[in-house]
Amino acid sequence: MENENIKSIVEEVKEYLNITWIEEDAKIEKMVVRGIDYLESEIAGISLDFKDNFNRELLFNYCRYVRNNAIEYFEENFGKELLRLQIKSAANEVI
Repeated sequence: MENENIKSIVEEVKEYLNITWIEEDAKIEKMVVRGIDYLESEIAGISLDFKDNFNRELLFNYCRYVRNNAIEYFEENFGKELLRLQIKSAANEVI
């Protein structure tokens, strides 16, 4: 994903998490990159469009769980959504 797109997502994640300071930007950027990699590599198996609201919302929630040191609960709490992402991704690959 292009660096300018990541910067845009970082700003949206900061807004989602109610972070108004810049001191954590580098940390949040790493969180976003890891979240994108996780959703694309581990869940979907393909590159995802994070302009899609569903994908974006999953990424934001992934970041929220990481920020709150509760990432071990993400798959458990978002299992339905992650399965939906896998099915959507598989269907898009076939088409």
